[in-house]
Amino acid sequence: LEFRRVLFRSEEVGQGTSDCFASPKVPLCVLFAARICNETETLPHTLSQFLPIGEGGRGVRLPPRTVILLTYNPRPTNDKELACLQNCARIISRVPHATFEAICVPNGKCKTDVISAALAYIAGKREVEIPETLCFMDADTRVEGRNGYIGGVQRLKQGQWPQYCEGA
Repeated sequence: LEFRRVLFRSEEVGQGTSDCFASPKVPLCVLFAARICNETETLPHTLSQFLPIGEGGRGVRLPPRTVILLTYNPRPTNDKELACLQNCARIISRVPHATFEAICVPNGKCKTDVISAALAYIAGKREVEIPETLCFMDADTRVEGRNGYIGGVQRLKQGQWPQYCEGA
């Protein structure tokens, strides 16, 4: 399965956090697999949940050095799809402690292909870049309360991240 290296990356880690891939290991990678032509409206809205409340988000807090990884297919074919990817990078650049990477999987025929490409991409990273925990989220996931997606990750980590997952 062919995939293109990172096509869109946030210019900096949200809110002045230093190098995302410095040791210790990346604690969390939130993986979105999307058919970009179907998600131009939902994907930016979903990512905005991670913005602070004062910036229009829901204040879902992530641990330092979190990577938001979007793998998508097919190649963008119009300005709306390109603008969506650029908007996603801008949104995540404003999320505290997070970075954004987007990878096109041009030959992906289904969501499984796109997820497989993401896992291959992650497996090819240096050891300190491989996340301790992977969360798979759909492009239209609404993060809900303590029993929601990030809350489940919090419980998996047995209290290592409670200060970062409040309200999630």
